[in-house]
Amino acid sequence: MLGSDIASWKTHDVVELATKLPPGKVALYFDCGTEDDLNLQDNVQYVHEALTAKHVEHEFFLGPGKHNFELWAARVPKSLAFLRDHTTKPQ
Repeated sequence: MLGSDIASWKTHDVVELATKLPPGKVALYFDCGTEDDLNLQDNVQYVHEALTAKHVEHEFFLGPGKHNFELWAARVPKSLAFLRDHTTKPQ
C-alpha cells in the first residue's frame, strides 16, 4: 500500500506523527480488543507507549473483545465521554 520507500511509511506512521505533536494540542482515544482478528493489540500497546513517552494526552482500552460491533458498542459511552471532555465548547 505504501510501497517500499521507508520515508513514505514514516510519513504515515502513527508513532512518527505523534513525535511531531506538541504536548497539550491534541488528545487521542482508541480501543482494541485482545482477540482482534487483525492482531492490532500489539500495535495499540506500542502506540500507547510511544504517546506516553512523548507526553501526548491519550486514553486507550486494551481488553477482551474482537474487532467488531460488540466491542465498539460496549465502548461507545467511554469514547463519547472522552470526546465531550476534550472538545472545545462553543462560545
